[in-house]
Amino acid sequence: GKKKIMIQLDFYAIITAIEIIRTAKNIKQSDLINGIIDPSNYTKIKKGQLNINIEDAHKLLARLNATWEDVEDLNFWIDKFTSRIRAEYIEITSNPIPCIKTIETFYIKVEQLYQSSAIKQGELKRIYFLLKAFFSEKSNIIPPISKQEINDIFNQIKESEILTTYDYKLIGDLTSFFTIDQIKDLKHKVIITDLSKFKVKTKTFQIYVPSCQANIADILIDNQEFELA
Repeated sequence: GKKKIMIQLDFYAIITAIEIIRTAKNIKQSDLINGIIDPSNYTKIKKGQLNINIEDAHKLLARLNATWEDVEDLNFWIDKFTSRIRAEYIEITSNPIPCIKTIETFYIKVEQLYQSSAIKQGELKRIYFLLKAFFSEKSNIIPPISKQEINDIFNQIKESEILTTYDYKLIGDLTSFFTIDQIKDLKHKVIITDLSKFKVKTKTFQIYVPSCQANIADILIDNQEFELA
């Protein structure tokens, strides 16, 4: 059967976001968790001694009139490291004629961080591959994305039953690097069958899924796969 990919969640990041929202809304902790989580267990969760149940987290967010998108947005803001790296990437690449030496220096830093990380954090991984994808031809330092790297990305996405926002970002950003056979395998991952469900997805999902669809369709057309496109 299909191999299942388990998604490792940062439970501490979830409870941190919940606590920020609770405090901002001036809601007492006892009122928030009443009937959902035992107070002693909630204390352990806040200390990182116990993982929060996803169903309980969903109930707490609902009580706060919040969503998982709020958790994602808050933790991106809280994570100063990720925020700083992304801001630097945008700054040095937004120039109409970017300075390749500056980009090379930035790439060396990103590569060192990426290679030394036990967990390949989503945004860091994405920036690492974006630099290789779009600046390797202009640089003697930045290497191109290897076939093995593309195959690894493809296999992880193909075998995942649930795609994350970063999976969709990688498909959209790196579509042209996949082989036509890989494109054919990925196309069903980005097909929208229920428009009502699509409308309530996160903004990132709503932006990147159509982007993935358009990029995949363009490549299929270029390869005269008109029916599939």
